[in-house]
Amino acid sequence: MSAQDLGQYIPAVRQNGIRLHASEPLVVATGGTVTLPATTTIGGSSVSALGTITSTSANAFTVGANGLTNPQLNIDGSTASAATGINIKGAAAAGGVAISVLSSGTNESLTLDAKGSGTVTINGTATGGVTLGRATTVTTGDVTITNGSLVVSANAKGISFTGTGTNGGVITNPYNDTASALSGTQKDIKILIGATPYYFTVYPTKA
Repeated sequence: MSAQDLGQYIPAVRQNGIRLHASEPLVVATGGTVTLPATTTIGGSSVSALGTITSTSANAFTVGANGLTNPQLNIDGSTASAATGINIKGAAAAGGVAISVLSSGTNESLTLDAKGSGTVTINGTATGGVTLGRATTVTTGDVTITNGSLVVSANAKGISFTGTGTNGGVITNPYNDTASALSGTQKDIKILIGATPYYFTVYPTKA
């Protein structure tokens, strides 16, 4: 059978189990349907496990209601020397989902960005906490706590400012209580200002 529009023959192919020659292309007419049996393999892989796409396109894998226009998911494979990626691994119920970096190297960074002046929100709708397991650096902007407290664990050494003089840290709006007699066994608090220690005496009881 020569290459031609086989859409009209598809029902007969499915019903009678006719096997087309491997060298003959299959062209399905608009609205045609091809049903593949469960044992079908493509490139030696079963359809149910087929998951390897080789592409150097900026749109190697794109999903969206409007195709390439503002897709909901896009995989960019255009970097010819690419050797990094993302791995998503599921687990049993209540076991969480693990997202990790793939790389041919030993150490690899992960960059997460919003677009333009957009905001990155972590755990904005769930009620669980957010844990940062390692040192955290804020290079631009402030750290703001709108509902809660800043708690420093007993093993931490404290809060420090790297600047000195007019570039040193400033603590604003501390709690301002009314003046009255203080008593009890006082404690001395040590604060380093420009590497010089200063001591403040506090009392546990207020009249």
